[in-house]
Amino acid sequence: MITNQHQPIVPPNLPNSHTPKLPHTLSPFLPFPLPLFLSLFLFLAACSSDFDPIVDNDNEFFSIYGYLDTRSDTQFVRISPVRETAALPLEAGNVVVSSRNEATGDEVVWQDSLVQLDDGTNGFLYYAPMAVTHSERFQLSIRRNDGATTETRVTLPDPTTAATDSVRRFLDEYEQIVIWNDFAETPHNATVQYTVVIPGNDPATITLPIGDDGEAVDDAWALHIPLSRNRNEVLSRLNRPVQGTNIILCSVRMTVDEFGPEWKRPQTDVTNGFGFFGAVVHHSVSWTLTEDVRTEIGYLATDEGCP
Repeated sequence: MITNQHQPIVPPNLPNSHTPKLPHTLSPFLPFPLPLFLSLFLFLAACSSDFDPIVDNDNEFFSIYGYLDTRSDTQFVRISPVRETAALPLEAGNVVVSSRNEATGDEVVWQDSLVQLDDGTNGFLYYAPMAVTHSERFQLSIRRNDGATTETRVTLPDPTTAATDSVRRFLDEYEQIVIWNDFAETPHNATVQYTVVIPGNDPATITLPIGDDGEAVDDAWALHIPLSRNRNEVLSRLNRPVQGTNIILCSVRMTVDEFGPEWKRPQTDVTNGFGFFGAVVHHSVSWTLTEDVRTEIGYLATDEGCP
């Protein structure tokens, strides 16, 4: 077990652009700033008074705050003791954090880094080099040297599919709709990536926010892509003039995040403890536009230079 008593471990491979925001009372479990994210999880902040880590209950040992993320090859969770005693001080050697894939039986022991929380108390940020994927179910266990154990479980949402509708024209704006199946609410962190080539240059991929909540369509969710406006934004990001620039569109890709059901509750089911442990899964779909549509929007009708 590796213990860092001075410098907290900074989570790698976890871009801020897609990281869920935890409310103030929970955010110390990650030692880096997070962007504004999920209204559902803000409900946790409103209910934060339900989390009282100092409770006179001998059957509650640890608080847990974290989530599994399919975009990351390293997972993180913050662990804090309900109380410290002289016999069992807050030391990494007194605690073993492990996770078990309930389908395969594979078990991983997590490593630790001691961090100071906003309120001045200490907590451990545990991390594991572990990739997760759709539909997997994990048990997380925190075991003290004297055998006292806190446990919780999480299931990652199932994979889904998406369909791209035909391109529609409204006045001078071309728009395309992407329908995500089995979504009962707006997908989170929706972005669209355009892979383009300006003749004589290497391909570039520009990521833009969708900026549209979309709407429910039966048991699916439809998101709208403003193709014409996005072309102008792509050129702006490339520091090129909107008018008179030759540009080739190679492909389009949309990505969305889906949260597990745990994010809808103020806290998850934790045995002999408190806290929240959830899951975030990443979905994506890629496609190309016809030459006629690309020409109408203002792209060149060629794939020359595309990857």
